[in-house]
Amino acid sequence: MDTQFKQAQFIQEQRKKLNLTQEYLADELKITRPTYKQIELGKRALTIPEAERLAEIFHIPLINFLKGKEEAKPTIKIEVEKESVKKAENEIRISIPQEKVDKFKEVLLYILKTVGGKPNIGMTVLYKLLYFIDFDYYEKHEEQLMGLTYIKNQFGPTPPIFEQVIDGLK
Repeated sequence: MDTQFKQAQFIQEQRKKLNLTQEYLADELKITRPTYKQIELGKRALTIPEAERLAEIFHIPLINFLKGKEEAKPTIKIEVEKESVKKAENEIRISIPQEKVDKFKEVLLYILKTVGGKPNIGMTVLYKLLYFIDFDYYEKHEEQLMGLTYIKNQFGPTPPIFEQVIDGLK
């Protein structure tokens, strides 16, 4: 029997044993359900990251997963919380913005190149785009992209350095 077909059967058995849907596993592997179905039918091979993720989901060591074997003995893993982790919970992190004017100019020029010619793009929209780009980057990477500070205005946040940068770009 073909090893890819054996692996496909093993994956299907594990999925059913854990009461998981094809849709759920496809989402976990970041592929479509039809693509996942091809894996279970033995028509598509797994990539290494996909195999690692499935082994993790099925709680089987990767080597056993690749061989198509369940682990003979259950392993019990006890994790002791380290003191550094406890300390990190009590620490307060304060981030002081460091203005990165060059990065600000790059982002501003990109925005203007992308949406600057549209009739509904005014200063307020531009300010909001800058704010949301900065905020979104900070949420994802926990570091500041442009390091701007914003002041509260009636129509939304405004970077005080904006006028200086525009004058410099002229």
